[in-house]
Amino acid sequence: MRMKALRRLWRACVWVVAASAALAAAPRAKPPRPDAVFNALQEGMTALESGNFPLSLSLLRGVARVAPDHPGVLFQLARAEAAAGHRNRAFAALEKSARVGFASRASSEPHLRSFSSEPRFTRVLTRVAANLSPVPAGGEVVTLAEKDLSPKGPRGTPPRGACS
Repeated sequence: MRMKALRRLWRACVWVVAASAALAAAPRAKPPRPDAVFNALQEGMTALESGNFPLSLSLLRGVARVAPDHPGVLFQLARAEAAAGHRNRAFAALEKSARVGFASRASSEPHLRSFSSEPRFTRVLTRVAANLSPVPAGGEVVTLAEKDLSPKGPRGTPPRGACS
């Protein structure tokens, strides 16, 4: 009885090792080339302008999967979602684009004009306007409590044992 259990355990271990080796040897998906992503973005925008919303959505959603934090891609996706009548998806993409730094012409976009009376849209436009304003120069980041934490010695040379 005990021998059978050991054999089953051994077979299970062999199977796990073989499966792990097979997974490790499996080819991994290559990331898409940047020019292919750019072309898909351009084709999606062209399809949107020509009124082919299903194609536009398909292309722009694919680009958004590759570049999920690119503000321009998210804005184009928001335009396409709005044009196709998907209000919640459009707002989600538009809000995320503003959150990650989109700063451009959101208020004048024809596909988004139907949102102009909604408070969410006003909040997004406020965020986009804030993204347009320059960032002030940085100041002091950290104040050290001890004055002698510098790696320089009394004559500007590093003390013994300090990193230079």
